[in-house]
Amino acid sequence: VALFYLAFYERDIERLRLELIAVFQIDSVRRVLLECIVPMLLQRQWSSPGRVGPRKGFGTKDDDTAHDADKDVYDQFDDYMEILIQLGYVTLFASAYPLASLVSIAANWVEIRADCFKLAVLCQRPTVFRSSGIGMWKTLMASVIWMSALTNCLLFGFTSDQMMHYVPDFYARDKEG
Repeated sequence: VALFYLAFYERDIERLRLELIAVFQIDSVRRVLLECIVPMLLQRQWSSPGRVGPRKGFGTKDDDTAHDADKDVYDQFDDYMEILIQLGYVTLFASAYPLASLVSIAANWVEIRADCFKLAVLCQRPTVFRSSGIGMWKTLMASVIWMSALTNCLLFGFTSDQMMHYVPDFYARDKEG
């Protein structure tokens, strides 16, 4: 809401850009810390220090199931929600902060590796459900993309001086003298 206030009520593109940089960068760093570094440190702290080789019976179904039961349950809702929020940051105000796409690529690269670590080491295997798509997430992503097109067009129209060159009759001119 604060971003829309800065963009369309205040019409201050510089403050909008600074706010986007702060919020998006902090959110990206928070995600990397909470999903990569903290779980890795916790896993290293809780793992038994005397064990250097593979577990006894490693690879057997019973051993893997018993070891898997001690892990946390994987919840994919949070991962989908993070990607949707990131899509919003990157696309809704793309004209104000175009570098967000590059930052999101770097954050996603780190997060992919963190999710692999989380799925392989920290969480139980997810339950498999067959589906023909991603369900409601597709509708939400389409809504964000449509809103992005509208938002960026309005940003161009309200905060840019380029519209004055294209349609000068829509702008009132100050009379000098």
